Amino acid sequence: MQITIRSEKKELLVQTVSIAPNEQDPDNLYLFRCPYDGETLGTQIKGNVVKISPGIEPRNDVPTFQICHKCKRLYTFQTLEYSKPNTKITLVSPPLGAIGIFYCWLCRSPILQFTGNKVVKLPDFKLMQFPFEMSCSNPACPAKYRINDVVQM
Repeated sequence: MQITIRSEKKELLVQTVSIAPNEQDPDNLYLFRCPYDGETLGTQIKGNVVKISPGIEPRNDVPTFQICHKCKRLYTFQTLEYSKPNTKITLVSPPLGAIGIFYCWLCRSPILQFTGNKVVKLPDFKLMQFPFEMSCSNPACPAKYRINDVVQM
């Protein structure tokens, strides 16, 4: 997303988090944690995260942004009407030479390690091919994921 600050154009790197109501527990409330470092954003969400994607998806309202104070990633949240069993994820590649870790948005367990376009499943370090589906590595966590791709931002 491009914005203008004091007549200077800047690129704003944002990820959209889509949330849908939880049919089984409509009153659930979770503290959202950055899936790239596990830090809390101080944002509570009601429902389930159904998709995390790079960029801003088209919306009718004015987006608000939350920042992860550790990794400085920006997030905007939107509510969807439907609920899918798997959270759809498009990973954002870490800087060149760095290794990224993806944490479960629900329990904060590390579940993937990635760099460039290579992704390994933790804790067994199995190389995965896109797209793939998986459950959280924590047996007590009900989160399920569909990993679509790794993109550069």
